[in-house]
Amino acid sequence: MFSAKTVPYYHKSLSVCQKGSNFAADFESILRAWREKKSFEPSWRDKNFELSSVLQDIPHGQLFVLTDSHTAACCLPLFAEYIGDFSFHLLTLDAGERSKNLASVQVVWDFLLEHHATREALLINLGGGMITDLGGFAAATYMRGIRFVNIPTTLLAMVDASSGGKTGFDYRGVKNVIGSFT
Repeated sequence: MFSAKTVPYYHKSLSVCQKGSNFAADFESILRAWREKKSFEPSWRDKNFELSSVLQDIPHGQLFVLTDSHTAACCLPLFAEYIGDFSFHLLTLDAGERSKNLASVQVVWDFLLEHHATREALLINLGGGMITDLGGFAAATYMRGIRFVNIPTTLLAMVDASSGGKTGFDYRGVKNVIGSFT
């Protein structure tokens, strides 16, 4: 169902976001490129802003990254390049909506407990809507709330995450029936 490991990533810090970038401009560029049937290179690939500097500005203890099997294969290597000198614990869930359930939330809670995550821990949810919703809920409820950052990797997850703090999971076949706004 999942794989978990502690990954000592120590990479040279690279840029990942454009300074002054805003969601509306990025979204407009995505839509324009889609209409013109062109590929779109998101602003986080620009070399003007460093993810590692953002992480330095967020007070945190241990760093955890939650992802799914598809994102781990496609995006995690790029993320690891851009994170700088931070090491993190990695938890990878099976990809797909079928993993957005209470059992997966329990896997995240168990992983955090096994790695002695404290209230100062930071959980980075790297993936689509399933990961950002489920990871946000797990973070909001672990020890009555730890910090989390969503890094959406799909257009739908970007739009979904724009409402801010929406978390949840599916239960008994009902989509997003359990959750919260954090």
